[in-house]
Amino acid sequence: MGGFKQQSLNIDFQRGFFEHTVETLEKCCCLMKATCISTDRKIRNHEVSIQNHLFKYYLDNNAVLEKLGCDGFPISFQIETPETYDDTTDMFIGRCDIRVTSNNYWLNKDKEDYYIIECKRIDGSSNLNNKYVDEGISRFVEEPPKYPSHHGRNIMFGFVVQNISIDDNTRKISEIDVKKFGSKSHGAFVTGKSDLSEGLYEYASAYSLSTKVVELLHIFFDFSELMKVS
Repeated sequence: MGGFKQQSLNIDFQRGFFEHTVETLEKCCCLMKATCISTDRKIRNHEVSIQNHLFKYYLDNNAVLEKLGCDGFPISFQIETPETYDDTTDMFIGRCDIRVTSNNYWLNKDKEDYYIIECKRIDGSSNLNNKYVDEGISRFVEEPPKYPSHHGRNIMFGFVVQNISIDDNTRKISEIDVKKFGSKSHGAFVTGKSDLSEGLYEYASAYSLSTKVVELLHIFFDFSELMKVS
């Protein structure tokens, strides 16, 4: 982390930056859900539509962030940013859903001072469960990774679009994950906090890459009430 000469301060700032990112994301999801339900606003059952709505009206809305008390720690969310430049082809090999930068990124021009949030829909089907692993987790874990983990951790965000048991379904995703990554995986997802009233669940997983250990925080949030019926 740029900005502090004392490494312990850098670590504390990094930890605070990540925790504030998670808190802001989860508060915005809860407000989005409450607002859409109260106004009968429905959203298309499509990953980009859900992501764009969350970004436009909440994550990128200073008035909302101030209302939620999330404006004290300066962070910025950007969507659809290019990642991991391949100098042999002059192409970026990845494009992440949401990049989160801290004030260090702008003040100290530390181009590695950010986290990535990768979004995927979840409906309980084996199809989307496999995509969550193959087209989500893999982008952080395959070598070379499509998405960098500059601080050794990032976020997977599951948009739950059907009324399912999130805990049961996550166990299925965890089994797919362990089977796919084998010894690279540190084992089954570890359960973190949950808010049953909101349909919010957190889990953690870790992976040994050739140069570092990468941790992923998995956030699953129940958006099923907001989905348009096709």
